[in-house]
Amino acid sequence: EQGVFQSLDGGATWTEAASTGLVLPAVDITVDAGSPSTLYACNGNGVFRSTDAGNSWTLSNSGITALQDETAALCYAIRAHPAKPGVVFDMASDPPDLYRSTDSGATWTVLTTGPVPGSVDTLAFNPTSANSLIAGEISGGLLASTDGGNTWSPIGSQAVQNNHALVMDPTNPSTLYLAN
Repeated sequence: EQGVFQSLDGGATWTEAASTGLVLPAVDITVDAGSPSTLYACNGNGVFRSTDAGNSWTLSNSGITALQDETAALCYAIRAHPAKPGVVFDMASDPPDLYRSTDSGATWTVLTTGPVPGSVDTLAFNPTSANSLIAGEISGGLLASTDGGNTWSPIGSQAVQNNHALVMDPTNPSTLYLAN
């Protein structure tokens, strides 16, 4: 079965949300820091927002220009900032751009991640500094931002590529874990 499911008991049981308006199955989902009933999901049609815990969804693509044809992946990963309500990041692949919304997904701005845009596949948020985050690019290594994503700088060995998952130790932000 495909759809958005919710568990109220830590994963022991699951119920399917109505998901009205969500076109195609979601490939990723995240919860807004300001409201547990505000969700963001994404798929090849773009970013969708729900304010009722996944029962109804609205397409929220204003400002996202990644959709070039019907086979383009408008959004393959989405992350809500854990400390900033309404701040959400969309990782698109065609073209490979990173987008940020500061108004709960109503509008999106493409972020410049470097001289050659790379496909950002994962983000890690610093739990001790709300404006610091690290992005893992599929083929370009790691990037750091200390201003909430406005500017990015390469960090560490750029030989670390094909990055798919990146997490930061919540008790020690200098410790990162990367899966590639």
